[in-house]
Parts: sequence; C-alpha cells; structure tokens
Amino acid sequence: MLLNAFYRLSQERRTEQGAPLSIVDRDIDYYQYKNGSCSLAQDLFIIAIHAIDSEYIKQKHDDIRRKNNKGK
Repeated sequence: MLLNAFYRLSQERRTEQGAPLSIVDRDIDYYQYKNGSCSLAQDLFIIAIHAIDSEYIKQKHDDIRRKNNKGK
C-alpha cells in the first residue's frame, strides 16, 4: 500500500528539465486527507514517502547522468 501511495504521488510530481523534483509535503498531506496513511501514523507516512522519494530521485539522476555521459 505504501508503494502504491508513492507511485500515485510520484505521477503528479513536477519535473525540471526532465529531472524529477521532490514530492512536496502539501501533496502528501492532501493524499493523506483523501486516502489515509496506509495504517501508519501521519508523521511516519510522510517520513516513509520522503525516504522512498529520495532513493527514487537518486536513481533517476544517476540514469540521466549515465545517459548524458554516454553521448559524449
């Protein structure tokens, strides 16, 4: 369920020059208001989403860096 919440939030994230930006707390709060927090305390849900998001962004930035270096 937590990964489903992350996936949904991730689909609505903003990007800058093709790179994903962090999911903002406002969007997480709205998700919790509408859908709950996957049986977690609200603060733990926010921390978990940010932790998953951080790893996701690192991976995406590494992918972009590799793609850009491949063209050189």
